[in-house]
Amino acid sequence: MSSFFKKKKNASKGNQKPSEDGTISTDLMRTMQENAFKSIDAGQESLVLMFLAKEKQIATMDVATEDSNKTILINATCKLSEDGCIKVVDAIVEVGGAAALRVELKKKTKNTTGNSPLHNAAKQNYGAFFEKVIGILDTDNGDGGGGGGGGGGGREELRKVLNLANEEGETPLYGAASVGATKVVKVLLENDLVDASPPHPQKATPLHVAAAFAGMETLSLLLAKRGEGENKDKTDVNVADENNFTPLLLACKTGNSRVIAALVEAGADMYHPIPEVSEFFFGLFNAAADL
Repeated sequence: MSSFFKKKKNASKGNQKPSEDGTISTDLMRTMQENAFKSIDAGQESLVLMFLAKEKQIATMDVATEDSNKTILINATCKLSEDGCIKVVDAIVEVGGAAALRVELKKKTKNTTGNSPLHNAAKQNYGAFFEKVIGILDTDNGDGGGGGGGGGGGREELRKVLNLANEEGETPLYGAASVGATKVVKVLLENDLVDASPPHPQKATPLHVAAAFAGMETLSLLLAKRGEGENKDKTDVNVADENNFTPLLLACKTGNSRVIAALVEAGADMYHPIPEVSEFFFGLFNAAADL
């Protein structure tokens, strides 16, 4: 038996058992929530799901301390499997419907990054998790019930959730593109509420990070969105970041010839001024020589 179970077993009996009518006190729910956190940290997914099955409300309870950056869903999307995260979402919806899910999805860690559950899930490449969340919120009519005909209020709230920026100005799509999480990139780009070129403090776009880090598959998904729906003309292959780097220049710096060729074919400006000379200058020519 793990130490935290032993500790709680020996604790005061005052509020550690359900009442005769089956209701559970706040103190006992708090204990269950703490144990669920520890189970997540220990990678004990089955224990987490056991606590949620016993009392789903712990998935939406405010944490005990104001300076804590923990919520069940934030921690789950960092450390549980995709299926485990989906079951946490199910528990949240059962407690408070789509409205409760929106609240949990907008919560961020209280550190310099400020990631939400969707930022975490994006970098885990949890495409089915995003499909689940979008499916719930996209059918919400804005009154929090999770049903109905997809009214304007619900759609606008979904737009806010999907394009939520962390403290570094990165949206879930930006994060997914930066690590080549193609399942998530595909799901997000299929939704017309997602901004394919969201505002960023450094003026970088998902195309920038895909060209620099992710590779051909992610880049192709982003390029395919040009000229479609609300993202028309927003996936600009020649947009420069605050340092005057375009996606093509970043691809040349890393030397990925397939990415370079795809960007040039998509209309990237081969004559965009190079921000810096020295090693970057030679990297450009070495990459171009491979075309």
